[in-house]
Parts: sequence; structure tokens; C-alpha cells
Amino acid sequence: MSENIMITPVKYIDIYIPKQSDALEVAYLMSQCRSKVWAIRGEYRVSAKSVLGLMSLDISEVVTLAFETLEDYENVARKLVTWEVRK
Repeated sequence: MSENIMITPVKYIDIYIPKQSDALEVAYLMSQCRSKVWAIRGEYRVSAKSVLGLMSLDISEVVTLAFETLEDYENVARKLVTWEVRK
């Protein structure tokens, strides 16, 4: 499968990353996922497992994480509560 093809995510979560050190923690948590997790901000999409990718987004605003599997979402969602933006 090509790296540019995105499987339709099954779960989304909005997060706010106030500090660069938080981006490191979020990337570490996402690296525990077996499938791809995307960080989406506006028209840009990067791997949420990449600190540089996260930092390349405008993290002063809300970022959406898109999970390809429900299993990965369930494994890390409770660890993201610190950064989760509730609607």
C-alpha cells in the first residue's frame, strides 16, 4: 500500500498541545499504536507518531487525531485526556 493512501479512520479525537514537550509525549503515545494515526490541522495531515510532524502543524490550535483502528484508539484514548478537547 502506498504511504500516501489513507484508510478511512474509524475514530477521531480533538486535542490541544499547549507546549512542545507535550508534542513529544503525544508522539510517544501514538508510537504505541500498531496502525497509522494521523494528526490533522486544516488541510495538512502528518503522522501523529512523529514529533517533527506534530511540530510542523499549528499546534497553537486544536489538532484532530485520526485512528485507523478502534483497537488503537481504545488503547491510548484514556492517556490523551490531558490534551483532549471536549465539545
